[in-house]
Amino acid sequence: MSSESPADGGQEHDGPIELLTVELVGDDELHIAMGPADLFDDPAVWGEVLANVARQVAQFLQQREARDPDATLRAIAGKFNEELLGGESGASE
Repeated sequence: MSSESPADGGQEHDGPIELLTVELVGDDELHIAMGPADLFDDPAVWGEVLANVARQVAQFLQQREARDPDATLRAIAGKFNEELLGGESGASE
């Protein structure tokens, strides 16, 4: 993660902070719960968080299914860009 300070004046937190909880409901509906809204001053830090999640998914699939992590990251990035640029905004959820 970057050295971005939390919005609370840069104080360190005593323990882990849950950023996201994602649940798949049915075949294609995601329910997402987010942690503190003011955790990062810069919303671009969420891009770093999502990139970190993608890297961990690629590592997980490499370990569990012997998938090439670079190919996995390219597939994730491609679909992410497709959904972000052409999909529903989801801003009202």
